[in-house]
Parts: sequence; C-alpha cells; structure tokens
Amino acid sequence: GHVELYQILAPLERLYESPLPQLRLAVITALERFMYKRTFVTVRAALSDSDAEVRRRACSTVEALRFPHAFDPLARIFRESSDPGARTASLRAIARIDTREAAELLLGVFQHEGKAERTAAAEALKRARGGTFLEVARSEAGTLDDRVRQDLREVFQARGEML
Repeated sequence: GHVELYQILAPLERLYESPLPQLRLAVITALERFMYKRTFVTVRAALSDSDAEVRRRACSTVEALRFPHAFDPLARIFRESSDPGARTASLRAIARIDTREAAELLLGVFQHEGKAERTAAAEALKRARGGTFLEVARSEAGTLDDRVRQDLREVFQARGEML
C-alpha cells in the first residue's frame, strides 16, 4: 500500500532480511516514500546487497530521499561508500536539499573530488530550484581556482544566473 507511517519501518526492516531478492527489492522500492532518517539504515544495507538489482534500486532510493534532515545520512553515504553509483546518487539528492551545509559540501565536491562526482553535482545543481548553493558559490567565488569557477559558471548559466 501507500502507507508512510514511521511505525511501518520496523516491519519493512524485518522483511528486508529475507533471503528472497524480490522481497528485498520490494522493500527498498517502498522505502523511497519514507522521509525519515531511520530509512537510511536499511537503504545503506541495500547499497551493498548481494543482488545487483537490489543495489541498483537502493541507489534510486537514495536519490529520492532528499529532505532537509536527510543531509547527514546522504553525506555519510557520499563520504563512506566505495560504490560510484551510490556516491553520485547521494550527490544528486544533496543538490536538492536547499541548506547551507548541503551547499558547502557540494562546493567542496567541485574543489576536491574527481570528474564523475563534479559532473553529477553540476548536473543535479543545474536542475535544482533552491538558491542557497548559488549564494554560497558567489560568496566563495573569489577564493576558487579557475577550473572550479568554470564549472560553477556552467551551473549558473544553466539556471539563468550570473556567478
């Protein structure tokens, strides 16, 4: 069903322990509607599931879980995961969280991460609606190197803004 009550998380967590990949897949699919930090406990487990389809769906679920209180678990996935799909999914979700801490993490991605992460962040920010990232990037623009400023210009330009 379409029940999104916090109390449903415990039964879903138990169902995820099933040996049947189809059931674990159904649980991870259902969890994308549960906007609670606790949801990430099961989703993080699914990111390293033995079944490839469950892992793929877990990445989609990570991307769907983009609410302000999700920042910490999303940032943890980005920092701790060795799976490129999980890392980019977390960045795409973080780009849609319009908070200063999310903006600062994303600016750090442009400064310190590899091309895949920078591209994922840029593409997500081009489609994002919030303005916090734009404000933070503008305030830091003078301290950034040319490559970072060029990447940011592309994001700003796609959103009809000037850096």
